[in-house]
Amino acid sequence: MNRKMKKGFIYTIKFALTFLALSSFVFLNNCSKPVNNIESKPPEEARGSRGYRIYGGGHVGLYSGKCSNCGAYNEGRSTCWRCGTVFSNYITELPRRIEITTNDPDILADLVKTNTMKIVRDEALKKIEDKALLDEIMPYYDPSATEKVDSQAQLFDIALSSGNEDVRKTAIRKITNKEMLAEIVKEGEYWDVRMEAVKNPNIADETLLTEIAKTDLNEEVRAAAVLKLTDQQLLSEIIKKEINWNLRLAAYERLRKILKKT
Repeated sequence: MNRKMKKGFIYTIKFALTFLALSSFVFLNNCSKPVNNIESKPPEEARGSRGYRIYGGGHVGLYSGKCSNCGAYNEGRSTCWRCGTVFSNYITELPRRIEITTNDPDILADLVKTNTMKIVRDEALKKIEDKALLDEIMPYYDPSATEKVDSQAQLFDIALSSGNEDVRKTAIRKITNKEMLAEIVKEGEYWDVRMEAVKNPNIADETLLTEIAKTDLNEEVRAAAVLKLTDQQLLSEIIKKEINWNLRLAAYERLRKILKKT
């Protein structure tokens, strides 16, 4: 090997090593970033909120951030509470300690009724001793207590404000007022609330169902609305033009069911 070839060989080796080092740096840098649609922040040792404090170490489900699909802020969740988007960088929660930091009955009642974390609701409930207050908040906390409620206005409030998913669904199943159901379908923050309202047999307005089928943030809610449509032309249009496969399938199944009856 002459001197010129030897020099060229050395330059080639140096270039290859430099390229390999840069590639490794870029790869490791990308691996440290969130992998999906939630802006993450590292866990903290303890975080406070109105009436309670969360303690935890390591990855204790403390990832928080804004959903890139609908913009809703999420705290320690695997799916977005508003639109149902699944977060792939969520880390399963380990047991964590909750300290209730207040004795104010109004704040405690609010935690039991509206907080979305079961552990917070349970711990707050333990600090309430007033029987009248307990009777007032239990329909927001326990589905079996919700079943005993007959007031449409209270059921409506429970459906929109309870932090317990099962309680919200139980309340909606008992609502018969069409105006209330329509408001829940259009304005309900939680996607599971809107879904249950769409499934309610008292929701049959074609205009409302069409609006939900076209505009709701959650795919499953839209599909549930499609499955209740009766306009054959609209169903055919969804089958032909809709990008989402699940919605096309829902429209096809609904249209086939209608044609089978005729």
